[in-house]
Amino acid sequence: MNEFKSKNRVIALKGILVLAVMGWVSGCALRSGVPPVTGERATVATEIVLLHDNDLHFDFNHRDAFESAIAEIRGSYDNVFLLNAGDIFVRHATRWPVNDLDFYAERTRFMIETMNDVGYDVMTLGNHELDIKGTITRDSLRLANFPILAANLEVNTDDFDRPDPYTVLETTDGHTIAVLGLTGGDIGRTDTLRITDRHQAFEKYRYLADEHDVFVVLSHIGYHADIALAWKYDEIDVIIGGHSHTLVDAPGLINNTLVTQAGGHSHALNPDRPKMLGIVHLRVEDGVLIDKSGRVIQIEPGAAALSAEVCMKRLDKVVVWVNNHLVQNDVPFEMELMIDGETVGINSGTATADEPSAVTFGLQASLTATHSIEVTVRYEKPDDLPNWQQNMDFRALTIRKNFAIDQIQKIQRLDIPFEIDGDMAQWRHISPLMIGDLSDVHPASARDSRQPDEFLDAAIYTAWDADAFYLAVAVSDNQHFNEQNGSSLWDGDSLQFAVASRGTKAATFNLGLALASGKVQSHQWRGPETGVFEKSDYTVLRKDENQTTVYQIRIPFECLKINPAPGTLLGFNAVVFDDDDGKGQEYWIQLSPGIAGGWRPDDFHRFVLMDRVHDIP
Repeated sequence: MNEFKSKNRVIALKGILVLAVMGWVSGCALRSGVPPVTGERATVATEIVLLHDNDLHFDFNHRDAFESAIAEIRGSYDNVFLLNAGDIFVRHATRWPVNDLDFYAERTRFMIETMNDVGYDVMTLGNHELDIKGTITRDSLRLANFPILAANLEVNTDDFDRPDPYTVLETTDGHTIAVLGLTGGDIGRTDTLRITDRHQAFEKYRYLADEHDVFVVLSHIGYHADIALAWKYDEIDVIIGGHSHTLVDAPGLINNTLVTQAGGHSHALNPDRPKMLGIVHLRVEDGVLIDKSGRVIQIEPGAAALSAEVCMKRLDKVVVWVNNHLVQNDVPFEMELMIDGETVGINSGTATADEPSAVTFGLQASLTATHSIEVTVRYEKPDDLPNWQQNMDFRALTIRKNFAIDQIQKIQRLDIPFEIDGDMAQWRHISPLMIGDLSDVHPASARDSRQPDEFLDAAIYTAWDADAFYLAVAVSDNQHFNEQNGSSLWDGDSLQFAVASRGTKAATFNLGLALASGKVQSHQWRGPETGVFEKSDYTVLRKDENQTTVYQIRIPFECLKINPAPGTLLGFNAVVFDDDDGKGQEYWIQLSPGIAGGWRPDDFHRFVLMDRVHDIP
């Protein structure tokens, strides 16, 4: 028996470990053993691929292409597992083509039998599988050749089988992957089936993290609930989700947990709808999970092979992210950047099949106004594509956007220190940054779901003196709820912000404030120095009479690793989370991307410490 450490835990591995070194030649994987160098211990490496989908809702579109893609991946890696995060059925009879239980029986059997044929390894129950129709739902699910999970489901009927709480997948060299299932959503009835508290269920089975090399949660609780789970529990390696139909095409790490979801279908059958496939890559070396990444590809004849996004607003830099939607072929490309109709740069690069590729254009002059930005990506069709990808679109890709490139934001210097008391009168001479427009609301799906009487906007004020950085955020919000604490403060009305110093000793801090459970609370998620709040002055003040919440903090520069002087540059970002019913945050507004939904400090706005620009009366 060999012992290895993984995510600060010790785990026991049984079996013989085989050295698997993966190489790529012409887009194909090579498997070869590498003899150890005399006197040195050989590295034991294992590549694991988790394929996943969710919320199919009676649709299994583009099956031939889907199976070809999976076969291609299985032919390239030794350890490939296919997971589904629930809602393969449609529980609402009004959304069936015909309101007939015969249709329901036929379609539920079709979905399970198709999943058997494709070779799914595990599934978590969604709420659409829990609105049972006599014994039909049970009988169809019994056809599955794979385990069906839900650790937080209570079954009180003979018309439905109790699901397994978890299953264990095993690689060819003996590594084990624990998969815990969690379900959620409305199920209509509670007398026969009842969804129990998912956190209590997780606590019951969290020991799995200590007994297995990789710990995966296969959930049907929604993307925001997945993020909350990742913040609350450190030991989760990957969360593969469903229910909210969120397309996470470039998954980020939340508390070192990869959180992903592969979109989902509406409840109406549509044979032309694209099929999405999530791909998670894991690499284990000497029993330690050292790398994890994910992406989602679209499987549909005619779908574009590459997509791109201009996602950073900087005065002297434009960054374009290129996503490769092929399964394993890297694609060389040439990219041209035009600003206001004139070419300002041409770069080349390679869109890798593993993760988005960033292309950076440095500009000779800083942008200071509204500009028309056009990016053209030219590439050729690879020679060795599998048949199912031959009909994808390989034409040049063009993205056009009008960008209002903000100037570097000025942080005003104070002659007299501000009091941190919740009073905003002393800030009246400082110009705030305003957020709250519909385009500031995230995720984008929340923009259509806000009720007419809901509102949320924020004024963000920054200042500095020789000793400290000052921040005040005045939030207008008709409701305030937060019963969280610690790392879960964000799952309610709260402020989260980040400060990033620049240069060779750059440091980034991710901090949060909330009025939660009736008291002012704080939490530090990131930063090389702990105890920032112990050295800072801060307050949160709620005024229900005018429906505002004020957050104020004074942080010594020494805590932020910043040497203050006029002209000093730093990165800054702020996110205001909103909870309108006491059931957890539903959406957020943000100054820029990079905090919520994935940690990307390069997306932060740039700020500069200015010399004195006004006198405090």
